[in-house]
Amino acid sequence: MSQDLIGRLLERKPARRLGMLNGRANDIKKHKWFEGLDWEALEARKVVPLRKPKEDSAKRLKELTDNEKKQKREPKETPEELQECEMVFADF
Repeated sequence: MSQDLIGRLLERKPARRLGMLNGRANDIKKHKWFEGLDWEALEARKVVPLRKPKEDSAKRLKELTDNEKKQKREPKETPEELQECEMVFADF
């Protein structure tokens, strides 16, 4: 089931790729791998995580954030690509 999901998400042809069909994000949400997942509870952040990070995660997150701020990289995507991405994943 997971192989099917990953394979369909990584489909080379966009016209056949899961998430790029008529149902967009709903096609992904309806895949069997996500069966039983309460999307509304997930969006409301009411789903209990399967794994909780260690207590030192706040320290690691701060390090990552600090390093990211120092690097100040320009996005590789064009403004058109970013706009398309926002449209495609608007309801995801």
